[in-house]
Amino acid sequence: MYAYVDYNGKNVGRYNWKKNDLNLQVRQSWNPDSEMVLSLTFPPTDPAEMNKLKQELAMAHANYKSQLLEIQNMKDQNKALNDLKLQTEKTKRETEAKYKKQEEAAKKETDKKLADLKVRMTVDLNYFSVFESF
Repeated sequence: MYAYVDYNGKNVGRYNWKKNDLNLQVRQSWNPDSEMVLSLTFPPTDPAEMNKLKQELAMAHANYKSQLLEIQNMKDQNKALNDLKLQTEKTKRETEAKYKKQEEAAKKETDKKLADLKVRMTVDLNYFSVFESF
């Protein structure tokens, strides 16, 4: 929208539209200080066209609300998946730590049994050595 105003003195002048894409209607007046006032109004609209526009707006609004709801559902699903991923990773770490402790305990037990077995074998060999010497 672009209007040109040609002011020619007190309460004298004219306006000229250079661009009026909205087809606005103009009413020209002068205020007491000799300033031109342009009052802009939209052109009257056919009631049937207004109803059609209202319906289109209502449909667009409903579509917008539906899309917002869909986006919120997607966000909720994404959060649930992230929570599940975090819980899975936590469980994995806990399970790995548990099995590592069990493995270390089993290794200690095995090492202890091997050490006991070596001692018993040494004792047994020494015992047999003593009898063989007789």
